[in-house]
Amino acid sequence: MKQVIAALFVIITIISLFVIAFTVNQVGEEEQRLKSDLQYRSTLLTESLKSIAHRVCDNYSQILVVGNDPNDQEAVEGSGLSVTTSPDTLTADYYTEGKLELGGEELVDRLLDLVFERKTG
Repeated sequence: MKQVIAALFVIITIISLFVIAFTVNQVGEEEQRLKSDLQYRSTLLTESLKSIAHRVCDNYSQILVVGNDPNDQEAVEGSGLSVTTSPDTLTADYYTEGKLELGGEELVDRLLDLVFERKTG
């Protein structure tokens, strides 16, 4: 009886190790796939922005780009003006100060303030 229990324990342990190894492998592959997909989407976004910029204003350096993650770095580089809502993760010309919960909302509020001041001033 002890031998049967020991054999079952060994079999269960081997199966458990196999399942754990398989799971770790699958997680690694999925993480790599997601990173690759994110990089592709970032490149596609950057190319689209540059294409639109050339149609509208003939120069990407006349575009304001707002980003919040390292995947936006490619779009931020070369733009005329860049703003990040997350300065810890993305390098840009300017950043929001975190006065509002959403950085994009803070940016829009500040831009509207600037436009309003120019109109009244």
